[in-house]
Amino acid sequence: PSLSILLSVPLLETIHSELPQVRLHIAEAMSGDIIDWITSDRLDFGCAYEISDSNAFSCEPMLTEEIFLVTAPDNWEYPIGPDGIALDPISASHLQELPLVLTSGAHGARKMQEKFARSIGIDLNVVAEIDSLPHIVEMVSRASAYTLLAHGAVINQVAAGSLALVRIAEPTMRRTAYVVRKRTRAVSRASLVVESYVKAIVR
Repeated sequence: PSLSILLSVPLLETIHSELPQVRLHIAEAMSGDIIDWITSDRLDFGCAYEISDSNAFSCEPMLTEEIFLVTAPDNWEYPIGPDGIALDPISASHLQELPLVLTSGAHGARKMQEKFARSIGIDLNVVAEIDSLPHIVEMVSRASAYTLLAHGAVINQVAAGSLALVRIAEPTMRRTAYVVRKRTRAVSRASLVVESYVKAIVR
Protein backbone atom coordinates (compact mmCIF):
# COMPACT_ATOMS: atom_id res chain seq x y z
CA PRO A 1 0.00 0.00 0.00
CA SER A 2 2.78 2.49 0.73
CA LEU A 3 4.25 1.96 -2.74
CA SER A 4 0.80 2.08 -4.30
CA ILE A 5 0.34 5.64 -3.01
CA LEU A 6 3.40 6.68 -5.00
CA LEU A 7 2.95 4.50 -8.07
CA SER A 8 -0.59 3.47 -8.93
CA VAL A 9 -2.21 6.61 -10.35
CA PRO A 10 0.92 7.88 -12.19
CA LEU A 11 1.45 4.42 -13.66
CA LEU A 12 -2.17 4.09 -14.79
CA GLU A 13 -2.11 7.55 -16.36
CA THR A 14 1.20 6.89 -18.11
CA ILE A 15 0.18 3.51 -19.54
CA HIS A 16 -3.20 4.89 -20.66
CA SER A 17 -1.45 7.74 -22.46
CA GLU A 18 1.65 6.01 -23.83
CA LEU A 19 0.43 2.42 -24.33
CA PRO A 20 -3.34 2.49 -24.84
CA GLN A 21 -3.27 -1.06 -26.23
CA VAL A 22 -2.05 -2.42 -22.87
CA ARG A 23 -4.73 -3.27 -20.30
CA LEU A 24 -3.23 -2.72 -16.87
CA HIS A 25 -4.50 -4.40 -13.70
CA ILE A 26 -3.06 -3.17 -10.39
CA ALA A 27 -3.59 -5.11 -7.17
CA GLU A 28 -2.72 -3.54 -3.81
CA ALA A 29 -1.81 -5.70 -0.83
CA MET A 30 0.88 -6.33 1.76
CA SER A 31 4.14 -7.91 0.61
CA GLY A 32 3.25 -11.40 1.82
CA ASP A 33 0.05 -11.39 -0.25
CA ILE A 34 1.86 -10.02 -3.30
CA ILE A 35 4.36 -12.89 -3.15
CA ASP A 36 1.50 -15.39 -2.85
CA TRP A 37 -0.19 -13.89 -5.92
CA ILE A 38 3.02 -14.01 -7.94
CA THR A 39 3.49 -17.64 -6.88
CA SER A 40 -0.04 -18.54 -8.02
CA ASP A 41 0.39 -16.66 -11.35
CA ARG A 42 -2.26 -14.09 -10.50
CA LEU A 43 0.30 -11.34 -11.22
CA ASP A 44 2.98 -10.96 -13.88
CA PHE A 45 5.23 -9.20 -11.37
CA GLY A 46 4.99 -7.24 -8.15
CA CYS A 47 6.71 -4.77 -5.87
CA ALA A 48 7.46 -6.11 -2.41
CA TYR A 49 9.77 -5.62 0.57
CA GLU A 50 12.34 -7.88 2.23
CA ILE A 51 11.98 -10.93 0.04
CA SER A 52 13.27 -14.18 1.51
CA ASP A 53 16.05 -15.74 -0.52
CA SER A 54 14.42 -18.17 -2.92
CA ASN A 55 15.28 -19.74 -6.22
CA ALA A 56 11.62 -19.35 -7.17
CA PHE A 57 11.85 -15.57 -7.69
CA SER A 58 14.00 -13.00 -9.40
CA CYS A 59 14.28 -9.92 -7.19
CA GLU A 60 15.70 -6.62 -8.42
CA PRO A 61 16.24 -3.79 -5.91
CA MET A 62 14.14 -0.78 -6.91
CA LEU A 63 14.04 1.65 -3.99
CA THR A 64 15.57 2.06 -0.53
CA GLU A 65 13.57 4.14 1.94
CA GLU A 66 14.24 5.55 5.38
CA ILE A 67 11.72 4.35 7.98
CA PHE A 68 10.36 6.90 10.48
CA LEU A 69 8.48 6.70 13.71
CA VAL A 70 5.02 8.04 12.84
CA THR A 71 3.02 9.89 15.47
CA ALA A 72 0.04 12.16 15.92
CA PRO A 73 1.48 15.68 16.43
CA ASP A 74 -0.23 16.02 19.82
CA ASN A 75 1.20 12.66 20.89
CA TRP A 76 4.79 13.95 20.60
CA GLU A 77 6.08 16.24 23.32
CA TYR A 78 9.06 17.60 21.40
CA PRO A 79 9.19 20.29 18.66
CA ILE A 80 8.05 19.41 15.14
CA GLY A 81 9.35 21.39 12.18
CA PRO A 82 7.17 23.05 9.52
CA ASP A 83 7.85 20.10 7.19
CA GLY A 84 6.14 17.76 9.65
CA ILE A 85 9.39 16.15 10.81
CA ALA A 86 10.42 16.36 14.47
CA LEU A 87 13.47 18.54 15.02
CA ASP A 88 15.22 15.87 17.11
CA PRO A 89 15.49 12.17 16.22
CA ILE A 90 14.67 9.31 18.54
CA SER A 91 17.33 6.80 19.43
CA ALA A 92 16.45 3.39 17.98
CA SER A 93 16.82 1.78 21.41
CA HIS A 94 13.94 3.94 22.72
CA LEU A 95 11.48 2.39 20.27
CA GLN A 96 10.88 -0.40 22.80
CA GLU A 97 9.32 2.16 25.16
CA LEU A 98 6.53 3.16 22.76
CA PRO A 99 3.25 1.32 22.01
CA LEU A 100 3.34 0.36 18.34
CA VAL A 101 0.70 -0.76 15.84
CA LEU A 102 2.28 -2.80 13.04
CA THR A 103 1.35 -5.35 10.42
CA SER A 104 1.37 -9.04 11.34
CA GLY A 105 4.46 -11.20 11.11
CA ALA A 106 3.58 -12.62 7.68
CA HIS A 107 4.47 -9.38 5.94
CA GLY A 108 7.80 -8.03 4.75
CA ALA A 109 7.63 -4.76 6.65
CA ARG A 110 7.10 -6.49 10.00
CA LYS A 111 9.88 -8.98 9.31
CA MET A 112 12.24 -6.11 8.54
CA GLN A 113 11.20 -4.23 11.70
CA GLU A 114 11.72 -7.28 13.91
CA LYS A 115 15.08 -8.02 12.28
CA PHE A 116 16.15 -4.42 12.94
CA ALA A 117 15.03 -4.66 16.59
CA ARG A 118 16.95 -7.91 17.12
CA SER A 119 20.08 -6.37 15.60
CA ILE A 120 20.14 -3.68 18.31
CA GLY A 121 19.01 -5.97 21.13
CA ILE A 122 15.48 -4.70 21.79
CA ASP A 123 11.92 -6.06 21.67
CA LEU A 124 9.29 -3.91 19.98
CA ASN A 125 6.22 -3.14 22.12
CA VAL A 126 3.53 -4.14 19.62
CA VAL A 127 0.12 -3.46 21.12
CA ALA A 128 -1.89 -4.18 17.95
CA GLU A 129 -1.42 -5.90 14.59
CA ILE A 130 -3.46 -4.60 11.65
CA ASP A 131 -2.91 -5.70 8.06
CA SER A 132 -4.37 -2.49 6.65
CA LEU A 133 -2.41 0.71 6.08
CA PRO A 134 -5.49 3.01 6.33
CA HIS A 135 -6.44 1.49 9.70
CA ILE A 136 -2.90 1.79 11.03
CA VAL A 137 -2.84 5.43 9.95
CA GLU A 138 -6.23 6.05 11.60
CA MET A 139 -5.12 4.50 14.89
CA VAL A 140 -1.92 6.58 14.95
CA SER A 141 -3.74 9.80 14.01
CA ARG A 142 -6.05 9.24 17.01
CA ALA A 143 -2.93 9.11 19.26
CA SER A 144 -3.73 5.52 20.26
CA ALA A 145 -0.28 4.24 19.23
CA TYR A 146 2.74 4.92 17.05
CA THR A 147 3.90 3.09 13.93
CA LEU A 148 6.95 2.67 11.69
CA LEU A 149 6.57 3.71 8.04
CA ALA A 150 8.32 5.38 5.14
CA HIS A 151 7.45 9.00 4.41
CA GLY A 152 5.72 8.04 1.16
CA ALA A 153 3.15 5.94 3.02
CA VAL A 154 1.81 8.97 4.90
CA ILE A 155 2.92 11.81 2.65
CA ASN A 156 -0.58 13.33 2.41
CA GLN A 157 -1.27 13.12 6.16
CA VAL A 158 2.10 14.70 7.01
CA ALA A 159 1.46 17.50 4.51
CA ALA A 160 -1.98 18.07 6.07
CA GLY A 161 -0.54 18.13 9.59
CA SER A 162 -2.54 15.18 10.90
CA LEU A 163 0.61 13.05 11.32
CA ALA A 164 4.25 13.82 12.00
CA LEU A 165 7.51 11.93 11.44
CA VAL A 166 10.38 11.33 13.83
CA ARG A 167 13.74 10.24 12.42
CA ILE A 168 15.22 7.10 13.98
CA ALA A 169 18.93 7.34 14.79
CA GLU A 170 21.70 5.17 16.17
CA PRO A 171 21.10 3.36 13.81
CA THR A 172 18.74 4.51 11.05
CA MET A 173 16.08 2.04 9.89
CA ARG A 174 15.83 1.47 6.13
CA ARG A 175 14.03 -0.97 3.86
CA THR A 176 14.42 -1.95 0.23
CA ALA A 177 11.61 -2.52 -2.25
CA TYR A 178 12.14 -5.09 -4.99
CA VAL A 179 10.59 -5.85 -8.35
CA VAL A 180 9.72 -9.53 -7.99
CA ARG A 181 8.98 -12.09 -10.71
CA LYS A 182 8.38 -15.82 -10.67
CA ARG A 183 11.27 -17.38 -12.54
CA THR A 184 9.16 -20.01 -14.28
CA ARG A 185 6.51 -17.57 -15.60
CA ALA A 186 6.81 -16.45 -19.21
CA VAL A 187 7.63 -12.74 -19.48
CA SER A 188 5.53 -10.75 -21.94
CA ARG A 189 6.74 -7.66 -23.79
CA ALA A 190 3.91 -5.67 -22.21
CA SER A 191 4.96 -6.56 -18.66
CA LEU A 192 8.59 -5.64 -19.38
CA VAL A 193 7.52 -2.23 -20.69
CA VAL A 194 5.22 -1.64 -17.71
CA GLU A 195 8.07 -2.63 -15.36
CA SER A 196 10.32 -0.05 -17.05
CA TYR A 197 7.69 2.63 -16.40
CA VAL A 198 7.41 1.55 -12.75
CA LYS A 199 11.17 2.09 -12.33
CA ALA A 200 11.03 5.43 -14.16
CA ILE A 201 8.22 6.73 -11.93
CA VAL A 202 10.11 5.67 -8.79
CA ARG A 203 13.23 7.46 -10.01
